[in-house]
Amino acid sequence: MLTETVSLTNRSILVCDADESILDLLGDVFTDDGAIVTSAQGGQACLDLLRGGNFELIFQALVMPDVDGWDVLSYLRSRRTDLLRRLVLMTGYTYDTFTIRRLERLGLPALFKPFDLDELKTMAYRTLQAVETSKPRRIAA
Repeated sequence: MLTETVSLTNRSILVCDADESILDLLGDVFTDDGAIVTSAQGGQACLDLLRGGNFELIFQALVMPDVDGWDVLSYLRSRRTDLLRRLVLMTGYTYDTFTIRRLERLGLPALFKPFDLDELKTMAYRTLQAVETSKPRRIAA
């Protein structure tokens, strides 16, 4: 893990998923590492938080019943491009080739459910390190 170069202590992380157990799990994991976690149950709650807040990392589920993660991504691409580099997408649709290809084309980091906690933490640290040490990445259309 990249803990030598970046820390989650006092970092603001938004976790968005329709599944309350995922929200609780990610909240516990990141809080244990010192982060300040805000949870959004569903895409609309996520959009509401993104309109008024700044987050250093965002973990966003793609499939949700109200507003899905693709719509949240569209919002970020049109109105909050500053947050795109901080976004990690999450999906359980590992068998869906359309979703896999779309994620690859976008070039965004993605976690595939079920993921293990080491994988989750590594993704958080890598994304944060990339934000802090590189130029802005361009997200494909």
